[in-house]
Parts: sequence; structure tokens; C-alpha cells
Amino acid sequence: MMSTEQTPTPPLLNPTTESQIFYWCRRLLACNPFYLISAACLLYGMYQLTIDPTFRGEEHRQLATIFGSLQFYEVLLVSTAIFLAWRKIWYDSTLLVVLETMLVLVPFILVTLAVFMGNPVAWIVCGTGAGLAVVKFWSLKRFIRELNLTERLLAIGLVVLLVNLAAPFRFRIVHMDSLAHVTAYSRIGWLVVLPLLLGLANGLRRPTGWGEVAAQRSWLPLLITAIWLTASAVHLYCLGYIYDLVWQPSFLAPLLWVASWTMFNRLGDFANRPTDQLRTFLSILPVFTPLLGAWDGNSQIVLWLAGLNAAIYATVYFNRRDNRTVFHLLTISLTTALAAMPESIRQALLPSFSRGACVMGVILGYIIFRSLLSRSPKLALAGALATTCAVNGLLRDIWHTPQLGIQAGLAFLLIHSFRWVDQEHSGAAGLRIFAAIAWVAHTFAAVDETAASSGWTVTLLAALVLGCFFVAWLIRSAWPPKVIPAAAFLVMLVMPAKSIPLSKFTVPSGLFSILLAFILFGLGTFIALMRSRWDRSGK
Repeated sequence: MMSTEQTPTPPLLNPTTESQIFYWCRRLLACNPFYLISAACLLYGMYQLTIDPTFRGEEHRQLATIFGSLQFYEVLLVSTAIFLAWRKIWYDSTLLVVLETMLVLVPFILVTLAVFMGNPVAWIVCGTGAGLAVVKFWSLKRFIRELNLTERLLAIGLVVLLVNLAAPFRFRIVHMDSLAHVTAYSRIGWLVVLPLLLGLANGLRRPTGWGEVAAQRSWLPLLITAIWLTASAVHLYCLGYIYDLVWQPSFLAPLLWVASWTMFNRLGDFANRPTDQLRTFLSILPVFTPLLGAWDGNSQIVLWLAGLNAAIYATVYFNRRDNRTVFHLLTISLTTALAAMPESIRQALLPSFSRGACVMGVILGYIIFRSLLSRSPKLALAGALATTCAVNGLLRDIWHTPQLGIQAGLAFLLIHSFRWVDQEHSGAAGLRIFAAIAWVAHTFAAVDETAASSGWTVTLLAALVLGCFFVAWLIRSAWPPKVIPAAAFLVMLVMPAKSIPLSKFTVPSGLFSILLAFILFGLGTFIALMRSRWDRSGK
């Protein structure tokens, strides 16, 4: 008899808490955070030395201690990076190279302090710092041949080094003449110099391969350039802080604008075949950078950046006409540039408009323009509302009644309906009929018959709708919806009808004949247009 006893199945090995702890510890150690913590401790120690009261009155010894400690640390860092690369430990070696990139410009922030101590000290600090910086990066290039440190990148680094070297001396010389000149130089540094330096990254050689080891990453030159420019921005901010200059967030707008377009242009450095969704996302980012210039009300920054955006988007759209996203970005950039129009031009063209009205005007103009390009009744409603707001808000000094804005909005909706395809949008025909009835009813109920300007404006709107009706007929070789011209004729008759005094029973025969002529003409036209509905003979 066989035994029914079964061998017990061993329990599944679930990861215990200790194994999870060891797992995450290994992951943390693999990232090697100690290098980053070490650099942070060095910078914090340098800060503590700058405020240490024991160095009060001994600025030369304080500067020598800070500068010497930093340079010794950087030499140790470069030597260790070369040693690790010789041992093929690429991740840690590349991490040390990136840390050296972050620290190489820190000594030149100390140059500002050295300038105040006298020219001999300043030249010693500058010469030593510049010489060691060149030697360190030459060593990295010479002894780590796998490192993606190209000649063009080193040339950009040399230019950045010279700018950081010259800035403290130039600020000191200008400060002796006037503080206003220092402010001007600071603005030039933020708005012109830093963006131009970052723009040099677009001149880097395009990658032909995507290295497997960390030192050969295709995006490494862009990362190093970005770190250099970030350190330069910090240096410029420190200069402004020393001279008590007012820093504004709008100063970052040109730098971020260049950074966004550089990312779009150099997208191939990060991926061999970037997706269309990623390209579209990066193409949208430059649109928002001019808005940072409006943070402090600096309309000139907004105008220049929006204008440059419009020029770039126009160039891209000219080469790719099927890219609708770029077309919309071009339109937004143009409206942003118009919103940032200088006060002198605005006062000459529109004396009574405030800047807020100009901004609102270009926003409404974009909505109207966007709706005109579409066949959607939903966008037509948005365009009609924008037209109403534009007429009532922006033209309030010309038309003193809000009723004319509603008239313009309804007329816009009816004109736009000529482009609708009723079969593609449910409710389109009903919306058109509703708009026509609302236009006639509003004209009769709300328009003031005592105002001559109101009567002429309503009549001109009706004539415009009729004109668009016949233009649509000529273009399409088919009659558009007949309810629109019928509504236009009725609107044209409202003002003469309302001008008849109801308190008097005697009506001049001439006015009555004219009124009857318009009514009969409209009725005859309506019957002629509708004959095809019941007469199939074509006669």
C-alpha cells in the first residue's frame, strides 16, 4: 500500500526587512554619494571661514586659507579622477570630473574679495587660479582619453574663465566712476553676456556615437557647459550683492530662453532618435520664457524675446508647413510681442489704451484669429465672445453702449457659420438659426433708435453679413443657409421701423412706401432662395 504522505512544499522565500535594507544600502553605495557630500562640506566650510570672527582684521590670511584649501581639494579631486579612470572605474571618475567642473570657477568668486585688498593680492589669486584651472583640465584631457572633453568645449571653458576673471576688475573700475555704471554693467551681464556664453554650446560638435561608459556620454559636454554658466551666474549675483545692486527675476528670462532653445536644438545629444512628442514639448518651452520678463514689468525683455521667438517659429514653419503646433506657437509669440509694445508707440497709436487693455486686446485677437482658421462651431462661439469683449472693452471710447458689442459678436457667429459643415457637427444648424433669431430680437429690443451711430453701425453689420453671404456663394458655387440673409434683411428694417412714432396714426406715404419696398424685396428674395425646396423643375 502506497503512503499518502506528501513531502511538504518549502515556503516561498519572501525578502525580509533586513534583505531590503541591504538592497537599498547597496543601491545607495553604488551611487557613491560621499563625493557629493564631501564637496558640500567643503563649500560649507569655506562659508564658515568667511564669517569666522578669528579672521577679523586678517583678511589676507583668511583668503589664503580658503583659496589654498580649495585648490588642494581640486588637485586631489583631479588626481583621483585620473587614477579611477586608469582602473576603469568610469562612473566615479566621471562624477569627480563633474564635481571639478562645479568647483573650478569658485576661486574666481574670491577674486572679488581680493580686488578690494589691492592689486597685488588680486593678481596673485587670479594668476594662480587661472593657471591651475588650465593645468587641471589639460590633465583630464591628457590622461583620460576616453573622457568626452572636446576641443570646442575647452575653448568655451576658456572664454567663460576669462569672463569670470575680468568681471571683478571691471566692476571695481566702473564703481570708482559711478554706481549707475555698475548697475548698467550688471544688466548687460545678465541680459547679454550670460545668454551669449550659453549660446556657444550650440557650436559643440554633434555626437556621432553614444558611449557605453559614463565618461563617453554624448550629453556630457552640454552638462559641463551648463554647470560653468550656472557658476558664472552665481558669480555675477555675488558681484551685485557686494555692490548692493537690485536683482530682478526678469534677468533670468534671456538665459532661460537660450537654454530652452539650446535643449531643442541639441536634443540629439540626449537621444539617438528622439520622439516627436518630446520635440513638441521642447518647442513649447520658449513661449513661456518671455513671460518671466513681465515679472517686474520689464516689457522690453518680453518684446525682444517674443519677437525672436516669432522669427524662429516663422523659419521653422516656413520649412514645415504641415506643423500646426509651430503655427500656433508663432501666433502666440506675435500676440505676446504686440502686448509688450513700448509705451511711446502705444501712446501714438492708441492714446486711451492702457497696457492691460493692450494685453487683453492681443489675447482676444488671438482667440478670434484662431477661430477664423477653424470650421468648428465651438471655436466660433469662443470667437463671438471674444469679439463681444473686444468691442465693449477696447472700443468703449468710440461706442459708448455695450449693445453694439453683442451685435458684433452675433454677426461674427453668423459669418463664421458659412464655413460649417452641418453634417460633421451636431447642432450646428440649430445654433445658426438661434443666432439669427437672437440677432434680430436683440436689434429690435436693445438697440437705441435715438442714436444715429447705433443705427448706422447695425445697418453696416447687416450689410457686411449680406456681403459675406454672396462671397460664400461665389466661392462655393452653392447657396449658403438662407436664414442668414433673411435675418440680415430684418435687422436692416428694424431701425426704420423703430423710428416710426407709434403715438401718431398718420404715417407719411413716402416713408411707408420705402418701408414696404424693403419688406417686399426681402420677402421676394427669400421666396426665390427657397423655391428649390418645392420646385424641382428648376424653372
